[in-house]
Amino acid sequence: MKPRISFRTKTTLILIILSIIPLLLNGIFTIYNSTEFLQERALQNLKELNKLISAEVENFILKAFKEAITLSQNSIISSPDISIQEKEEEIKKIVTISGVFRNIALLDSFGGVIISTSPEFYEKWQSNFWFLKAKKEKKIVMSDIYAYLDFTNPALNFFIPILDKNNEPYLFVVAQLNLEKLLELISSVKIGERGQAILINSRGEILAFPYKSLLFDKISPNYPLKESEIKKEGRVTFTFLGEEVVGFFRVL
Repeated sequence: MKPRISFRTKTTLILIILSIIPLLLNGIFTIYNSTEFLQERALQNLKELNKLISAEVENFILKAFKEAITLSQNSIISSPDISIQEKEEEIKKIVTISGVFRNIALLDSFGGVIISTSPEFYEKWQSNFWFLKAKKEKKIVMSDIYAYLDFTNPALNFFIPILDKNNEPYLFVVAQLNLEKLLELISSVKIGERGQAILINSRGEILAFPYKSLLFDKISPNYPLKESEIKKEGRVTFTFLGEEVVGFFRVL
């Protein structure tokens, strides 16, 4: 049977398009003499750019969800009559050809690993929050973005229950999304010489940024996380890497 989908996770993603404050006004006073006007114009540009990048991030995740649905409907993976060896060959082929997933593991109903495309992808799934959620709710669940192996390798997993004729999960597929395209998208955004895009979670941890050494660090002690959660989008000012910045945020 076809499992349902749980798109939202317990962690919110917040995309911030920011610029160092002096850059917003640099070199334009000779044309205009209104600081407020220039700031509003610059903020509008950040807002429009944020809208475009947010749409790409959401499309990236939506495409991955569709691939997860396809995995749940794969006749070789889901059939109880197909051997484990054939299932292993199938998931290796999927990883190699699609490029969407970096690793795939097949679990039994208790979370034990049956097969995996990588020896590094043997985690203790039995107590994993998202595995237990997928098992309980019998639907595809997307994890938060977390540090895989080390903090420079962010990862996101889909937990996909394979249901039997009694609508009970008897197998699980754990598919690790290849986040390289997402990281490249965020890193490619440039505003002036030093303006950038940052993806954070609701705890303020940096998930995507051009400098990987900052991944999973807190973005700033004075970033207004609660205000962002309430407003969903808008202007934001805070201190980042020792400099005052202004940006436009959007909750995804």
